[in-house]
Amino acid sequence: MLDEVLKLFYFFLPGYFANMLPSIVGDLKLFENLKVPLDFKKKIKGKRILGDHKTLRGLIFGVLGGMLCAIFQSFFYQFSFFKNLSLVDYNFKNAIILGFLLSFGVLFGDILFSFFKRQKNIPPGKPWIPFDEIDYTFGVFLIGAPFLPLSLKDWFFLFLINLFLHFLGNILGFILGLRKKPI
Repeated sequence: MLDEVLKLFYFFLPGYFANMLPSIVGDLKLFENLKVPLDFKKKIKGKRILGDHKTLRGLIFGVLGGMLCAIFQSFFYQFSFFKNLSLVDYNFKNAIILGFLLSFGVLFGDILFSFFKRQKNIPPGKPWIPFDEIDYTFGVFLIGAPFLPLSLKDWFFLFLINLFLHFLGNILGFILGLRKKPI
């Protein structure tokens, strides 16, 4: 069981990087000219489609970071530890495509649920449990399920793992003073 969880975590690593990078890049104030809202400040029914916090910069860096992570995974695949940890054979799979599917899927899910959040008048940064915790896994499922070598049981475990990691990350962020609230 623990072996399966570790393999799923390692498989999803490019998605985790893609999920973190937009915030990191935003905090560093890199490439300010790409800080263009994905919704171009357009509205539906008087409400912003996504808001200012979903930007072209975040999308680009998130996808590129996830792809780079998958490329590193393909390099490490030559070592037996990582080969045994891998759910995919990086000798035959294209790491760039895998990285794209995972990273774009994660960001797509986040963007999709952000749209619904705005339409429900939930401000950015306010919790929307459990959707904030599963949005990125759902996005990868929508975008990548036909192309990724995961069973329904694997997807179920990924949802649970990512739900747990999201709560754990928020609590650790609160303890470290990086978040104002634990959830």
